[in-house]
Amino acid sequence: MKDHHLDLGKDPPAIIPLKELENLAWQAADRAAAQVLARAPSKEEVEQIAKTAAVDAAEAAADKAIERFLERIGVNPSEIGTLRKDLDALRSWREIKEAMVKQGFLSMTILFITGMCTLIWFRMSGGK
Repeated sequence: MKDHHLDLGKDPPAIIPLKELENLAWQAADRAAAQVLARAPSKEEVEQIAKTAAVDAAEAAADKAIERFLERIGVNPSEIGTLRKDLDALRSWREIKEAMVKQGFLSMTILFITGMCTLIWFRMSGGK
């Protein structure tokens, strides 16, 4: 049976001094660290990633809260247009009511002033 050992020839095996081996290990570690640092995101990139993640999370939470609120008040979130029309109608009714109150108060004031002026004119003209 043939021996399957690697034939290194007639030269004796290479011997590396321990100090050189340590230097090689340190150089390899430094090179690996430099490559990691070169690939690592910068502080600004990390901050931007964090801000984007925070905004996305806040928007998702707000959307979920709005959806839950609409469900609790009995509005189907897919029919938000109907809710908008209802709110517009309520606003219109409120504005009409406010205008009627204002106009009614103005009419009553004018009627009162007209009545007082008529009474004064009637008394001055000698009427009883």
